[in-house]
Amino acid sequence: DLNIKGKLNILSGMLVLNGHDLNLAATSSFESGPTGSIKSSSPSNITIECATRLTGPLRFNANGHEVDDFTVNTTGVVVIENNLTVSKFDLVKGKIAISNGTLHIPTVTDRTLFSPDRYIITVPTGALGQAINPVNSNKDSAFYPIGTTTQYLPMKVVTTSQHSLLKANVSPGVPDGSPAGKDMALTRPVVNATWALNGDNAINGSMETTW
Repeated sequence: DLNIKGKLNILSGMLVLNGHDLNLAATSSFESGPTGSIKSSSPSNITIECATRLTGPLRFNANGHEVDDFTVNTTGVVVIENNLTVSKFDLVKGKIAISNGTLHIPTVTDRTLFSPDRYIITVPTGALGQAINPVNSNKDSAFYPIGTTTQYLPMKVVTTSQHSLLKANVSPGVPDGSPAGKDMALTRPVVNATWALNGDNAINGSMETTW
């Protein structure tokens, strides 16, 4: 296992975990360059506790972006630049920002595990993905603890359709559909946010948003 108490800089090249764990202690710092990446498979665990000393995103290799236990316990924001699939997800403290790609986590049903100080940012083009598997046409639900950089704007989805990956995103503003993409929230009394839901097949259900 790799236990970091000082600096970890991945400026270029690739850090291959090869089934081992990566632990960034509270005393550590992390920096990534434009081509530095991590390659991980599901036996590996990643724990991030390094306060606010995170410079640059976590970037995972396209052929190795699976983590068993992914734990974040920091006062800062952990930025993930591309796809990441985790088997167990624990956001103890802090925020995670998915700047691009999808963070695929186990289905969340307990909204009390998250708060305005502890959620997943999906700006500008990131998404949070979960599986929803209703049995015998019964309803199933998932809670999406998502938001923008400044607002916690979670969403609950209830559906009778099965999805191996149902992705949700929220972004600030309300585009008016014009080519210029004017923000209606600047001139009209509407909620200043836009939620998007994208499934691997037709979505048959409802969504409940909070602001």
